[in-house]
Amino acid sequence: MCWGWEVAIHPDDLPRILETFREALNSVKPFEIEGRFRRSDGEFRWFLFRGSPLRDRSGKVAKWYGTNTDLEERKRAEDALRNSEERWRSVFENSAIGVALSDLNGRLLATNHVYQTMAGYTEEELRAINFLDLTHEDDRQANSRKDIVARTAV
Repeated sequence: MCWGWEVAIHPDDLPRILETFREALNSVKPFEIEGRFRRSDGEFRWFLFRGSPLRDRSGKVAKWYGTNTDLEERKRAEDALRNSEERWRSVFENSAIGVALSDLNGRLLATNHVYQTMAGYTEEELRAINFLDLTHEDDRQANSRKDIVARTAV
C-alpha cells in the first residue's frame, strides 16, 4: 500500500514509520511515533505523529484521525542539553582539581577521581560521608549550612 505522504518522510525514518502505521492499521489501535517530516521549503523537522481510529456503532473503523506535532524546538533543546551534560561530565571527570557536588545538607552526591584521591576515600565511601565530616574542625562553623544561610541573608 502506498500513501502520498510517504515522500515527505525522511528516508531514514520511513521504514520505521511505515511499520508502525501498518501495525496500527492491522491492530486497529492508536499509534504514536516520532520522525522527520519535510516542510514545503524542503527542510526536515522532527514531528510527533499520532493516529487514532474512530469506530462506528457496530465497532467498525469509520475513519482515522491523526495529528502531527512539530517537535523541532524540543529536539534542539534536548540536543543542547545533552551536549552541555557531556561537556560538564568531561570537565568533571578530566579535571586536574578535585571536584565534589553536594546537596544543601552537605551530603556528597558525586566526586571526581582527583577529589577521591585527595580525601583518601572511594566514591562509595564519600557518598556515605557529609561534607562537614571532611572539613577541619576549625573550619566547620564557617562551612556549615546554617552559617552560609545566615551570611547570605545579611
